Amino acid sequence: LPLATPSSTAYAGRFAAFAEACAETCAREAASRLLRRCGLEPMLLRCRKVELLQARGEVLGPAAEAISRETLSAALRAFYSALFQDPAPDLGAIAPDARRAEAKSLCAKILAHAHASVYALAADEGTGGYGETDFLVHSPE
Repeated sequence: LPLATPSSTAYAGRFAAFAEACAETCAREAASRLLRRCGLEPMLLRCRKVELLQARGEVLGPAAEAISRETLSAALRAFYSALFQDPAPDLGAIAPDARRAEAKSLCAKILAHAHASVYALAADEGTGGYGETDFLVHSPE
């Protein structure tokens, strides 16, 4: 093998940083795709609106007025079902193993945060407005 030169070392560093950023982007896209496919995207948008309005001291009406209990329940069932399969099969193509593990870990963290946000919003009487929340079968813990 040829010896490393300053320019080849610099190129390798830039390539490694680019590859890391690509793996992160893939993880975020995989998580977003799963959340859209399960139907949780409208509730997550609602979570974001509530968060922004609360930061300004404003209130948004209950989520139940915009997203029915049945719709949210179905989306959560689809989400839970997807987690028992490989939630991000595309990430298996990332190499090396350490970068793939990091991407899968990031994807899992994104999904866990999304679930916790939806759960908290739906369970809160003021922001959720669903009354009975027996459809929230899995807590974020």
